[in-house]
Amino acid sequence: MTSARDRASAAVALALKGGVTLSLGLMLAGLAAGALSGRPLPDEASRLDLVVALALGGDPAGLLSLGLLVLLATPAVRVLVLAYQFARAREWRMLAVTALVLAVLAYSLLTGRAEA
Repeated sequence: MTSARDRASAAVALALKGGVTLSLGLMLAGLAAGALSGRPLPDEASRLDLVVALALGGDPAGLLSLGLLVLLATPAVRVLVLAYQFARAREWRMLAVTALVLAVLAYSLLTGRAEA
């Protein structure tokens, strides 16, 4: 029988491995698409509102940008998985700490500023 802690660890490991694997696949696909197209790879990431559409179209910049976004989102997904596991195990104190971490991540995302 597996303990709740073992299941939580497995879920977190799966989220981290899945995020890194998906990110790597997207970035390798972007590099391959760039090599096959013969065009130079982009110097900067694609606009956020265009990333998914570009990636679905096989655009190297879109694939590379989406891979980077997935990699950046992976730690936040880990925290969400932990929050779910703590709620399921009724570990309210740990859930409160995890919720605070999520709040800090959300605040930094919403108040961050891009320099032009």
